[in-house]
Amino acid sequence: MKVRLYTRISSGAKRRYVPVNRNKIYRDGTVFCLRYARRWETLTADNLNAALAARATQEAALLTKESSTAEAAAKRIGIDNAISVYLSNTAATKKHRTLLAYTLATSEFRKSCSKQFLDELTKQDLTDFVCFKRSKSWQTAPSTIG
Repeated sequence: MKVRLYTRISSGAKRRYVPVNRNKIYRDGTVFCLRYARRWETLTADNLNAALAARATQEAALLTKESSTAEAAAKRIGIDNAISVYLSNTAATKKHRTLLAYTLATSEFRKSCSKQFLDELTKQDLTDFVCFKRSKSWQTAPSTIG
């Protein structure tokens, strides 16, 4: 992830952010800010060299975090795996026809949702599934859509 360094210029109630120019000499009291991952972070650096060092440190920290996130991504649960575990657990406690209905509903959901991992699902995906079912309403009774 890239970390960018800016100076903040305040004029009245407005703030402006200007990218740092390494060739420019900045006065004392210049406010340096970092921009990364949609965040602004104000630095307590006194000069340009200290701000550049803080930027490098933050970039290294984010890279370390990304590598640990990549390890966590390897342990993510796929939607297909979650569905198969759910159906196998349900098979022990529900009747056969109920299991068939659950199997049909989950397979229809997979047709409407292209996401691969369980942690990617949002409420919007469920809303999209309801719209998907309504678009095929000639095959499904309205009471089964939800």
